[in-house]
Amino acid sequence: MTQELQEIVSKYFDNVTVPPVICSDYSAFDAIAEITGFRVSTREELFESPLPEIMTFEATVKFGRESKTQKEAEEMFRKGEKRREPTYSVEDVRNIIAKAALTGQWTDRKTVVLFDADGLTPEAANALLKTLEDVPKGTLFLLTVKSRSKLLDTVLSRCLYSDSNESALEPDEEIRSAVESFVSGDFWPLVSFSVKSKPERSKCLSALSCLGDAILRWRVADEASAAAVAEAYSNIATTNVTPHLELDRALFVVASHLERLRASR
Repeated sequence: MTQELQEIVSKYFDNVTVPPVICSDYSAFDAIAEITGFRVSTREELFESPLPEIMTFEATVKFGRESKTQKEAEEMFRKGEKRREPTYSVEDVRNIIAKAALTGQWTDRKTVVLFDADGLTPEAANALLKTLEDVPKGTLFLLTVKSRSKLLDTVLSRCLYSDSNESALEPDEEIRSAVESFVSGDFWPLVSFSVKSKPERSKCLSALSCLGDAILRWRVADEASAAAVAEAYSNIATTNVTPHLELDRALFVVASHLERLRASR
């Protein structure tokens, strides 16, 4: 967990007002583990294990007037439906605000996690502004994103960015392409990027963030592969390790899982 997020969590435990935090999925998982003592490596684990003081929301994929979960939409994409990004509508945000205002049954504290916050439409983001500006004591908002550039400046100005001075959430086209090839079964571009280039810290974080998103989006992650990516990301972000070696280890675990998955089909 980054130092900024650690300080926010400490203030949260002291029941003081804390700013909303923009972070990666992995940083959110770290914060949830610190708050609850329960470690998760994927969203699915979190959704399947409800925790009293954690409220989770995920952007949905809109097909006309119908909304599908990302898992449902992925099946439709595989069958030939045109791919589209998950978003939050104004109605989604109003629902989130209403639920976040509810008093917890077991504790006065609560953590509200908005996965894919970069999927907020401009109208939805504006509907959320007052809540982000006046967060009540004992409430922590975590907004996970893949790209801060998609958030309105008015949202950014009301939040703390937990990965300051990092470009980890802004993968370039080379990394995006290598990750997509990797998940599709062509491991070499991403392995070559790690082994031959020995990328610096921020590039390794970028690759891991993009890889973690891809294996979840393609629904090919198991507990071990998701945990390997999350652990490597955390180690690089918070400890003095050799970044490309951590990336190598994570790639080996994920590639081994993908090979087993492919052989079983």
